[in-house]
Amino acid sequence: MLPGSDDAGRTSDPVEIERPGPEPPSVDDPRGAVDLEAGDDVDALLLRTFWGAVIAVDVAMAAIPLGLLVIYFRGDLALGGLALAVGFVAAGAAVRCYLTFRADRRNGEAAP
Repeated sequence: MLPGSDDAGRTSDPVEIERPGPEPPSVDDPRGAVDLEAGDDVDALLLRTFWGAVIAVDVAMAAIPLGLLVIYFRGDLALGGLALAVGFVAAGAAVRCYLTFRADRRNGEAAP
C-alpha cells in the first residue's frame, strides 16, 4: 500500500490530466470588460417593443402547431381551434408591434 492511500489504493491527491492538442485561444477585449446591461445603451421603447414581439412570436410558434396537432390527432376542433386562434392573434400582435414601431421610427416620432 502507498503512503496517503486508502484500502482500495486510491490517493487523495488530485491527478493532473494532460489534454492533447493545442491550447484554446484567448481574446483580449480592447474596450475592457463588456457590460451587457440593457438599460445603458438601448432606449426603453425599443427594448419594450423587442421583448413584446419576442413573447408574441413565442406564443404563436407554440400555439399554432399545438392547435394543428390537437385537431389532427385528437379530432377536437374546439380545443384545437382555440389554440389556433390564440396563435394567430399572437402572430398578428407581433406583426402589428413591429409595423407600428417601424412606422414611428420612419416618421421620427420615437427616435431617441
